[in-house]
Amino acid sequence: ILAVSMIGFGIFVGLTFPFFMVWMGVSKNIALSLLMFLLCVLAGVIVGAINIFLARMIVKKRLKRVSDSMIKVENRLHEMSQSDMEQLCDAQDCYLADDSTDEFGRSAHAFNQLLSAFEQSLSTQNAVRKYNRTLSSELALDSLTEGALSKILAFTKTNFGAVFVMESGKLTLTACEGIKDAESLIDNNHILRALKSKITKVIELPEDIVIDGLLTQVKPRSIIVEPLLYKDAVLGVVILASTTHQPSNINHLDMFSNNLALALNNSLKHSQLQTLVALDPLTGAYNRRFGFVRLSEEYSASVRSSAPLGLLMLDLDHFKLVNDTYGHIAGDKILVSITNKIKVILREHDILVRYGGEEFMAVLPGASTHDIMVVADRIRSLIERSSVPYGDNEMRVTVSVGVVSFPETPINKIEELIKYADEALYLAKANGRNQVALYDENVIHEA
Repeated sequence: ILAVSMIGFGIFVGLTFPFFMVWMGVSKNIALSLLMFLLCVLAGVIVGAINIFLARMIVKKRLKRVSDSMIKVENRLHEMSQSDMEQLCDAQDCYLADDSTDEFGRSAHAFNQLLSAFEQSLSTQNAVRKYNRTLSSELALDSLTEGALSKILAFTKTNFGAVFVMESGKLTLTACEGIKDAESLIDNNHILRALKSKITKVIELPEDIVIDGLLTQVKPRSIIVEPLLYKDAVLGVVILASTTHQPSNINHLDMFSNNLALALNNSLKHSQLQTLVALDPLTGAYNRRFGFVRLSEEYSASVRSSAPLGLLMLDLDHFKLVNDTYGHIAGDKILVSITNKIKVILREHDILVRYGGEEFMAVLPGASTHDIMVVADRIRSLIERSSVPYGDNEMRVTVSVGVVSFPETPINKIEELIKYADEALYLAKANGRNQVALYDENVIHEA
């Protein structure tokens, strides 16, 4: 079309030029002669041909560069859709040379700008996809937030960060990278204000501010406080520290925080559900099923490390008489009270299990025979001295305890550990109750 247009325009100029010559004063006999028309038409055709040649040499070459780049982009997009390639094109592969200020140069510049924006969009989508893959693969709170923080730091090109999660009404540090003593940030006024306002805060710092990093002292120029909101409820906060005043991709941070908030909500609900499934609804101690799982874990760890493991079996004395005298509501109140008293004696990492109706099991990792005897007698003594108010009455109960410790007592399997503790409990009952009986020596410690 371009060639036909240029040749046609050349012929048109050749046919009209003789009349222009007459207007300029050239004799009609010369200007309007057949030879002059032929010469003008020939000149027009030659000019059109030269224009076509120049267009092919200059315009076509540049247009071919654009079309080749578009084809490369299309091919790369197809490859990216079938793999995890992160970069669409490099500077020499798809981008055009911006080497002039004419329309071609401006077009090349506009094409490069468009390609750069497209690449940025694809990079963001790819980062979000990988980020969501990380979130969907984890339900454990620590693993979830650690993976999320790592991806956020890489995407925003920030240097240091931390994630705090709201648990039981207070912030808990669940992930940290590069910040020394990150827990001290919990009471920072900027963080508290961001949580209260539920709005992202970007804090620009002066040049002379220094923060202790993990290995070295760093000078952050910018700190971002990003609340994690789910249905307008604050689930936590992400803190990012950058050594530049304007962290990269900060405008897209909300996509990451929104997805993290959703994943946190699922993780917290899963944790709560797991806790509910594991606990006895009345006493709050572990139920028998979950207690066996934890005992099995501790027993396996004790066998591997040869570390001692203590087991206590506790049973309330004459508990049926309490139910018959005061009723089952009073009995439930005693069970709750006894559970709380046992927890006071046990260490934080010890495991209390409601083994049966009025029977409890306590697993004491690292406890020798001497240790469990001391603990068992403290529990027995505390329960004996205590009373539970019920109306005008003060209800009192006692407890019998059977204890055994591995490996001081030779045991080949976990069932034997439970059996020996149960036999020691039976011995304590048979010898008058309100006592602690040790299996391996059958020693009764009377109150």
